Order: sequence, then structure tokens, then C-alpha cells
Amino acid sequence: MSYWAAPASHGVELIEIIKPVLQELRDRLGETVCFFQTSMEYRVCVAMAETRHMLRRDMAVGRILPLHAGSAGRVLLAWDPEVADRVLSTRLDQLTESTITDTESLKAAIHQTRSDGYALTTGERESGASGLSAPVFNPQADLVGALTIMGPTLRMPLEVCEQWVEDLLEGAERITRMIGGRLPSTGALPAARKLSSA
Repeated sequence: MSYWAAPASHGVELIEIIKPVLQELRDRLGETVCFFQTSMEYRVCVAMAETRHMLRRDMAVGRILPLHAGSAGRVLLAWDPEVADRVLSTRLDQLTESTITDTESLKAAIHQTRSDGYALTTGERESGASGLSAPVFNPQADLVGALTIMGPTLRMPLEVCEQWVEDLLEGAERITRMIGGRLPSTGALPAARKLSSA
């Protein structure tokens, strides 16, 4: 129903549409939830619902970050080949000990992200920080942006991030439906998403 109702909301800013989803995820999981979009060879935080914990990752709306480090960048590269080609042709700066700076390794990570349907990273952009991201698509099944859950690795170790993947994917699919988007008919996506798009 949300797919067919979406045209009625075309005049509403994307940010206003997705804010409730970000807030609901934040309230359910307790960590900061953001939405990133591509700008040139960078990613920009365009919306966020900040955690209420005192210990938090430093993030703000309008923040510009590199695309080659972190889960949101990985998702944006995985579903935008043109941007990926441009980023892969540039120098990949090392931000932490875990940052991928080798072109072939980043290509493999991008391929894995498309295969999994989401990205999960730890300490790539900021030491001691974790993030997991999933893509959001428009009516043409083109990438709109990346929905991201982020926080300190102290609270978001690998096992916790893995437990939150389904919440993340459900949130990304919900936003896709709310803006009248649809999931790509080709390319790998998690089984749960393939079924729900049928």
C-alpha cells in the first residue's frame, strides 16, 4: 500500500519522510541512526537520530566523510558503480589501522557488500567504532542512500551488530517503500528482502 500511496508524498522532503524510521530504530536499539547520501567522491550525513548514551560516536547532519572507509561508504560504493570507479582510481587514505587502502581489497569488500545486501565494519574510519548499513532505493530501483546504525564497539561488538542486521534491513526496506521505491530485481540481496519484494 505504501508503494501506491507514495506519489501523494512526492512534495514532502525525503528527510521528513525518513525521520520517523531513524527515530524508531534509535529508540529500539539505543544507538545513533543516520542516513547518508553520496556527494561527489564523499558521503554526507543528511539525517540522524542521535543516541541518548553519553558515550557516542561523533556525527552531525552535514558531516562530510570519505567513501572508502566505513559501512555507509561501502554500501554507497556497492550500488553506484560510477562512483566506485572514481573512488577506486584515487588514493585511499589510511584513517585507522583497519582502513582498507588497497584497491583490490576494497573491490573485494564492495563485491561482498552487494552479495550480502548490507555492510558491517569495525574501526575503519574511527578506532573503537562500529557501523552497519543497508541501501535504500528509488522507484527506478536506483540507490538513494544508506541507512546506518553506528556506535562505540564497546556496545556494538560484532555479535551485537549481527543481531541487528534484520532490524537494519527492515528499516531500509521500509524507507524504500515509503518513497515509492523498489528493490532491484537483479543482484544479490538477503533472502528475507527478496521474499518481501515479491
